[in-house]
Amino acid sequence: MRQIAINSGEDGSVVVRKILDKEQYNYGFDAQNGEYGNLMTKGIIDPTKVVRAALQGAASVAGFVVVGSTVEEARAKRAKLDSLVDYANAIASLSITLGHDASKFDPDAPLPDNIPESNASKSGRQRAIDLARQENLTVRQLAQRLGGYSGLAMVGTSKTIADEEWLFTEGSDCFIVMFPYLPGGLDDFVGYVIPEFRRDYEGTTLDDTRRGRLVMRSSPCSSPGEARYTRW
Repeated sequence: MRQIAINSGEDGSVVVRKILDKEQYNYGFDAQNGEYGNLMTKGIIDPTKVVRAALQGAASVAGFVVVGSTVEEARAKRAKLDSLVDYANAIASLSITLGHDASKFDPDAPLPDNIPESNASKSGRQRAIDLARQENLTVRQLAQRLGGYSGLAMVGTSKTIADEEWLFTEGSDCFIVMFPYLPGGLDDFVGYVIPEFRRDYEGTTLDDTRRGRLVMRSSPCSSPGEARYTRW
């Protein structure tokens, strides 16, 4: 929301603050008309379109891939990338997720235990809290993770990434791979991960067969920094 406001010529911090102060579900900023109000009644949030888009995109999965020679190196790369996210933008994203002004928290301390409830998304709020607990993140680290890329991520060595169980057991026809930077991120993926997928296995299990059957394809829906892999 902060970035949308900035793009429309408004002060992003002021817009986010007004939305948080209102503490009403679906309340937000209509950037096109420069107005605040219920985004559901304005037709900006359309549950039907959201469901339809989710169903149309259900056959593909996007993943952020960070490759290292060791798992520790890959995690350090991810931490470095997260640290580059502007803190003001990051803390605004965390505040929206929690439904509470996170700028009042100590940025270098763990996330407080008793954060007041709000009308913010319960599942999104809980995912953020769980992430902070599972990875022992400080408020700053959590905010920068959410302010950067907080979706599905595969961070590890070429082997641990290729061995991700969900790649072969879940219902997905293709995987959109997003690289953290170019050209290095792409070079790492092509040079280290692809050979793992294309190894010629003599095993008898279905998983062994599938691992050797992933192919890279160009796709009109792919963006710079992305590649689409299809299972066949």
